[in-house]
Amino acid sequence: MNTIEFPKINLQVDLPEYIDEFTYHQYLKYCELMVMFQNKEISFFELKVLLLYHCLNMVVDDKTKLSEAECQEKNYNIYVATTLLDNLFNIETDGNKIRVTHSLLFVDNKIKSITHNNKIYIGPDDLFSNITFIEHIEATYAFSQYAQTKDEYWLNTLVAILYRPQKPDTEENRISGFDGDKRLPFYPATVEARTEEFKTIPFHVKYGVFLWFWAVEEFIATATELDVKGHKCDMTVIFNAKANKQKSIGMPGVLFSLAETRVFGNRKETEQEPYLNILLRLYQNHIDIENAKAKNNVKN
Repeated sequence: MNTIEFPKINLQVDLPEYIDEFTYHQYLKYCELMVMFQNKEISFFELKVLLLYHCLNMVVDDKTKLSEAECQEKNYNIYVATTLLDNLFNIETDGNKIRVTHSLLFVDNKIKSITHNNKIYIGPDDLFSNITFIEHIEATYAFSQYAQTKDEYWLNTLVAILYRPQKPDTEENRISGFDGDKRLPFYPATVEARTEEFKTIPFHVKYGVFLWFWAVEEFIATATELDVKGHKCDMTVIFNAKANKQKSIGMPGVLFSLAETRVFGNRKETEQEPYLNILLRLYQNHIDIENAKAKNNVKN
């Protein structure tokens, strides 16, 4: 977090340096402006100026007349301040061309819930901590389809998978067997209706969900010390191995393989297992295989 000082009015204001420092409203404004930039509605500099004004809770003052020197000083100060936002982006330059992409260094879900048509839909917890295995499989497919096709149907589907109505406030949900997830359980059969309903959610809000899912996927796949139930797991050995396999069975194949071992029960029970538990099991399997190889090498 950067701090900007306004000496004339004795004021200090915090300015986010990374996405994980955004508030909910700042994150939505970032997503909105990034969409406008990608659609060539604003320049990159305009994006940063508008984001700067929003984060500092400033408004454009067109009424106060400034001298030329004061205008130059104001514009220079704005330019310098916008450079403090550069860590929010990956910026590549090639001559006069500039390529700007997201710096996806965050795992906290900034969009905790979405209110739409007078209904509240609850989103997942940070770092996929309450996403089930089957939910992740379905969400990953919708995510990849949108990334490849840019068909908004798949973006709506992704949000419909992840954001669901809240569980009823019953004694059972409050006490008996409560798993910590405030959302109704994931049922694939209910997704299509929400997909249709979510067509009218503002695009930048749905895009914000997409970015968060992308960020967490990247974080997990590259984490060398992911904490899962107190175990420090090097996820790169799992995801690199998957990437290097020419004919990978993918996560659906992992589902059936684990169901056959009945580590988590049958297929339906395995589907409802938390995704992070599945990753922990895959990591433990990898360690067991490597230890077995090491023992065989010693014997030979």
